[in-house]
Amino acid sequence: MVTPLSDDRSRAESFGSDPERYDRWRPSYPPALIEWLSDGVRKPGTAVDVGTGTGKVAALLRGAGWNVIGVEPDERMAEFARRRGIRVDGAKFEEWTPSVRDVDLVCSGQAWHWVDRAAGQVKAAEVLRSGGRLAVFWNAYSYEPTVAAVIADVYGRLAPRLLNDAVALGRHTQANATGDLSALEVSSQFHQIDARSFEHSRHQTVGEWLDELRTHSLHHHLQQPLTDAIFAALEDALYAATSGTLTAHYKTVVTTAFRV
Repeated sequence: MVTPLSDDRSRAESFGSDPERYDRWRPSYPPALIEWLSDGVRKPGTAVDVGTGTGKVAALLRGAGWNVIGVEPDERMAEFARRRGIRVDGAKFEEWTPSVRDVDLVCSGQAWHWVDRAAGQVKAAEVLRSGGRLAVFWNAYSYEPTVAAVIADVYGRLAPRLLNDAVALGRHTQANATGDLSALEVSSQFHQIDARSFEHSRHQTVGEWLDELRTHSLHHHLQQPLTDAIFAALEDALYAATSGTLTAHYKTVVTTAFRV
């Protein structure tokens, strides 16, 4: 039986080992997404950012005029977010004792898969006002053909199972978004379910891309010698196949619903 990601706490909390690296290299989210979430909301709106991590989403919302409360189970990540001025409650979202009620937005960027989906929806409904919105979103990656070919070759030889649905490798199947839609469609607590996407991109050196790749949890259960071999092979092959830079294309896939 496959362990749900929400139950794999060692993997879920692996990011806190180096929050500075995570915050520096992980991609952000497009301004159009924040504008869309803010459109028509009373000002200032109150948002709960689930799995706030280092506060990347929370900082964007705060910059758009929101009052933001983060919820984060990893104290190392939570402390990083607090240092940038984000209010953070330390807890798993499913077990959180809400410090706010009747909020306008419960959101989660790149973190909802670490939450038990059913329990998370119940908790979101508990804290949202009637008409408030739940929004969960992910950055799906894609690359130019030369870069995609290198990724497929290296992982195909050294760790083929990681190609099944690895977001950072451009192999995302949107299974998370599909599951979120299905769960919300049968919920009696939410309606007006919507899904849309926002595209953006980022140019990186090969070294920067590898630094970001190290912040993802897909290698978490591998032995260190294999991880080292993967990164060495990627570095050699990418420098041979590119001019030393690459472009990561992102599609931020968003699922939203409103509290009944």
